[in-house]
Amino acid sequence: MRRSPHTPYTVPALEATEHAKQNGVEIPFHHAVYR
Repeated sequence: MRRSPHTPYTVPALEATEHAKQNGVEIPFHHAVYR
């Protein structure tokens, strides 16, 4: 997973991803952004 310098919401996105992983949920938005 690579971080883009033009994504100020990187931290919130990572936190949301971790939360989703704990619940066994995948975030299409996350994949679209960090593809």
